[in-house]
Amino acid sequence: MNEIDISQPLPVHDPGRVASFREMCAENPMIPEEIIKGLYQAVLRREDTSIDCGAHKGYHTKPMLEICREGHTIAYEALPKLAKKLEKVQILIAFIEMI
Repeated sequence: MNEIDISQPLPVHDPGRVASFREMCAENPMIPEEIIKGLYQAVLRREDTSIDCGAHKGYHTKPMLEICREGHTIAYEALPKLAKKLEKVQILIAFIEMI
């Protein structure tokens, strides 16, 4: 894998950087999920409303619920099969609003 020199500004879409990121994600598929998690952990506050669209089985819903304890957490899953799995999680965590 090529090393990326982050000291130099890069164009918004650098094919080499994109290829390196894809390689990293192929080796560890959780990298994009952890980036997303880091973003909402940095911006959400206790009283906020968080929405997990494409909630699947609640990987992001649960931490959002913990952060937004005084606000609301809404989970949405469009695929019926996955929504049923999320409903099982929602039974365990009574404070998630399902839509």
